[in-house]
Amino acid sequence: MNNRIIDLSIFNYSLKTAVFRYGVITALALANAHIRIGMLPFNPDYSFPVRSVFFGLVFGLIVCTSSWIFSNYFKERLFINSVIDFRGVLGFLFYNSLVAIVVFTVLSILIVGFPIPISFYFLYLFITLCVIIIENLLFLVYGTLISNARLNEEIDKVEKKTILVPTGSKSYQIEIKEIAFVELKHGIVVFHLKNEKVINTQFDTLEELERRLPNKLFYRANRQYIIHRDSIRNIQKDFNRKLKVLVGSDSHDKEIIVSRYKSKELKNWLSGI
Repeated sequence: MNNRIIDLSIFNYSLKTAVFRYGVITALALANAHIRIGMLPFNPDYSFPVRSVFFGLVFGLIVCTSSWIFSNYFKERLFINSVIDFRGVLGFLFYNSLVAIVVFTVLSILIVGFPIPISFYFLYLFITLCVIIIENLLFLVYGTLISNARLNEEIDKVEKKTILVPTGSKSYQIEIKEIAFVELKHGIVVFHLKNEKVINTQFDTLEELERRLPNKLFYRANRQYIIHRDSIRNIQKDFNRKLKVLVGSDSHDKEIIVSRYKSKELKNWLSGI
């Protein structure tokens, strides 16, 4: 199982992004307003559609700003171990759509008047929701692809490193990527490798080893275990908000319990937060 983390810093709302998005909103508001009246500025009977442009601008600004706010709120929930949390995605889309419906309805009443023409209301509301869904899905796909590409490259560099492991009269150079998990067993620090080899070491404590291992790849699950990200096969909820983490291979696996106090920390680590 090859798990990767997602660099959530790519979702920062930069000035460049703001200029682009609000520029597109302005262009779409102008285009939509002129399509509705069926005239261009060089037409003799042309009159600038102030209400329609204003409607499009205000609506677009509010919806896109709310989309950004919700994306920042939900970004910690959307990705767990590079797998999209679809429940989080549905919640993300639901709240965006709810804001769009409320804003669209209020603006329609203020600008078009009440009662709102049913055909006008549902047609443009449907178009709006489609645009929001497409935009947010593109946001998720783009975020996943770009962040994976960045961090996969960074992790690959780390995995090429080795660690010197003392074992009695000898010491071995072991590649970081070959370590599945480390166990403290009867006072002895034991390495479990991905090839199912087990090595008893002379490390004094897990704390000593923990300082030498890259924290992007290894996590201290509890007092007895340090686990490698790529060795995690399955995570299940246990009673009292604990987590059961299955690591290792089919023939050499281990079920590790993560306390409720560290369960959120583990999820954040898997998400790259």
